Amino acid sequence: MDLVPMVLRAAGLSLPADRVLDGKDPTAALAGRASSPHTYLYWRWGSSSAAIRMGRYKLIRERYSTNQDWQLFDLQNDVGETANLLAAKPQLAEHLKAEYERWEKEATGGR
Repeated sequence: MDLVPMVLRAAGLSLPADRVLDGKDPTAALAGRASSPHTYLYWRWGSSSAAIRMGRYKLIRERYSTNQDWQLFDLQNDVGETANLLAAKPQLAEHLKAEYERWEKEATGGR
């Protein structure tokens, strides 16, 4: 989570060397002085919904919605997420899905 690195930096402290933190300090990005320190942003809501964002693209799965499959959106051209690009960009969708699954396994310890 990005909160810990951001708070430590704001307090003038260093990141702990005795543990791995998956977060990165987003202060410069939030202030508009830099781009995001992340290649990917991940979301998970319980065991029902998941998403990953890479730049302008977002891959999302909402198990309790009408469409329970993965959907791919270009947020730069479709902020309302109305045009599912999954069929048009299958390689990108597979890449993002694999990256999400890698992260989820790491974040949950394989559970």
